[in-house]
Amino acid sequence: RELPPYAIPVFLRVTDGGVETTGTFKHQKNTLKEEKYDLERVDDPVYVLLPGERHYQPLTPEIQQAIDGGEYRL
Repeated sequence: RELPPYAIPVFLRVTDGGVETTGTFKHQKNTLKEEKYDLERVDDPVYVLLPGERHYQPLTPEIQQAIDGGEYRL
């Protein structure tokens, strides 16, 4: 409720383990950037906030295909 619209995350990925860190304890984000929201590359549950919706829903292969095909502007 308190975030401006541009700061609301579109995708949420829930992981069991922690995020990898560097030697200086910075979060290692490159792996997450490479995997993105591709369900074939990740085993973790991924949730998406589609345009016009108020709640996150589980990302399914059909929704992923629609996003990749340009049916949703995210």
